[in-house]
Amino acid sequence: GVWQQLVDALIAQLPAVFDLGFADTIHANYQATSAFLKEMESVVLTDEQISMMAGAEGEVKGEVKEEVKEEVKEEVMRVRMMVRARLESHPATIALWKKWSLPVYFQLRFSEVTSLVDGSLAMVD
Repeated sequence: GVWQQLVDALIAQLPAVFDLGFADTIHANYQATSAFLKEMESVVLTDEQISMMAGAEGEVKGEVKEEVKEEVKEEVMRVRMMVRARLESHPATIALWKKWSLPVYFQLRFSEVTSLVDGSLAMVD
């Protein structure tokens, strides 16, 4: 499918995204990847499509019935949850998350913190 090809291209064409040199860069790239995945989840149904669905199903003399709006919202939430579950469990998504070497990131952050603490303790002595 498209998702597999997209992730394969991301991994192949942008390997620098996963570079482990600087903790701040790792964090920024990780957040960008996370935001991208969240965006992919929401692409399924836009707010405009949701409004159109509610209008088409519940229009009575130009007004949308409130109960139809609620039914549409519930259906949209159900669909989005289903999409999220499928996206998260997809082999391409799993491969994408495995590219992040979080233990290395945590080690970099730990080193930063211990350096700051050591420096502060040295000033006290």
